[in-house]
Amino acid sequence: MSPTTTKLPLVVDLDGTLTPTDTLAELLIKVVKQSPLNLLRLPFWLMKGRAGFKEAIAARAGIAAEHLPYRAPLLDYLREDLKAAERDELLKRHGYKALDYHE
Repeated sequence: MSPTTTKLPLVVDLDGTLTPTDTLAELLIKVVKQSPLNLLRLPFWLMKGRAGFKEAIAARAGIAAEHLPYRAPLLDYLREDLKAAERDELLKRHGYKALDYHE
């Protein structure tokens, strides 16, 4: 009887690891530039909690995960790891459902 191995996904943090920036700050700036009235909406979005706030910002920023400034050398390394370990997927951890992206 051979031992079975479970192929775990490789999980990578988004802010400061996979991208060199704080995506929440970048998205927040974009949302306020789109409409300065969004500054008045911020307290209401904050009342939804951290995850709700991030969702509100990401939904209004209109940015796709494919357009974030990823660290290319790290992406290359992660792709090689996926192949070498025969992993099924790479999960990028962040707090935005609007930016869900699987390699």
